[in-house]
Amino acid sequence: MTIKQILQPANTYAVEWDHGFYSKVSNEYKVLKSLGLVDLSVEEATNIEFKTIDQNNNDTWKQERCIRLTASLFHSCCMKINNEEGAKSLVKKIMNGYTFTSKATNHGIIHEESAIQKFQELNHNALNIQKCGLFVPVEKPYIGATPDRLLEMLPKLDVFYENYLKPALLDKYLYKNYYPMFEN
Repeated sequence: MTIKQILQPANTYAVEWDHGFYSKVSNEYKVLKSLGLVDLSVEEATNIEFKTIDQNNNDTWKQERCIRLTASLFHSCCMKINNEEGAKSLVKKIMNGYTFTSKATNHGIIHEESAIQKFQELNHNALNIQKCGLFVPVEKPYIGATPDRLLEMLPKLDVFYENYLKPALLDKYLYKNYYPMFEN
């Protein structure tokens, strides 16, 4: 009989149980708190968003994504994992930072700025397009998502734009309560 069969496996919670009388907060909670995954304030969430602008070119963005479940991996986490190898692979993707590359994504990265400028021109500059970072909901700080850009409708149009914008664009993009004269 080997020594492994005689001794019971180590209890990973023993240290916490032995020293738990020092504080009522568990070590797990302390680790999650230090990572910013519990009790996130609105100010902290806003700071994360501003610090992570430029996305893939930003080291802070990469670090923040490694401790959160992001939109790009959410589907994989929700799917049933049949074996231990699949689970290990998924955990590595989350913790090490997962970057998907293909010809299409490389093309998109190269031409993103020119495509955004063209999109803005097609909309007669009636949009304010801004770069953004990682959005982390305060209620669930263990998840996050990074949109490519934020679009904001400019609330007031000049006479030039009011006269020359196509009615289809007005119906599609402008709020009816700002411009009741365009209602049919």
